[in-house]
Amino acid sequence: WYILAILTRSLFIGFVPVVPRASAQIYLLQVALIVSFALVIHYKPWRVPSLNWLDVFFGAIMLIFLNIASFMALVAANDVEVIGWLCVVMAVVVTLFVPALLVSTVIKRLGMSSKRFQFFLCHHKAEAGAFARWLKIEMLGNQKVSRDVFLDSDNLESLHQLLNFVATDVECIVVLGSKSIYQRPWCLGEMAT
Repeated sequence: WYILAILTRSLFIGFVPVVPRASAQIYLLQVALIVSFALVIHYKPWRVPSLNWLDVFFGAIMLIFLNIASFMALVAANDVEVIGWLCVVMAVVVTLFVPALLVSTVIKRLGMSSKRFQFFLCHHKAEAGAFARWLKIEMLGNQKVSRDVFLDSDNLESLHQLLNFVATDVECIVVLGSKSIYQRPWCLGEMAT
């Protein structure tokens, strides 16, 4: 889904030069970058955590350069004051908004995870189906397991959504290493996701 956000942001930025006033162009660029910045902070769309923070860092650098460059733009005399106010308003918004997003993200991370399943049991049904069932029963009996355990025979609703479901709603995948698990395409897809 995040690719749609990137494409929308790029399309929006591509249309900014069509706007005739420089102050409006700067405002629209700031809005596009702040929305993109907020999405990255809140949803952390990249699989590697350091890439999320790198994206946040470069987004902040782009916003700072945009604010500095806006004072160097060739604009009409009446636009200078508008640009100044836009930069002040955006600086205040970023100063208040970014820490609020960071705090909400930390609270969300410290609290209960938003993912529905704590564990996903990846197994070859013919070789480890009964063991997977027993393991799920044992895991649910453990006090440290606070959420549900995904077992395909219990929880799978749509095979087409399986890999997306593993990527978004599962905290930890448990691979039951039976003899031919690496020969099953769906098991390999679950592990790669």
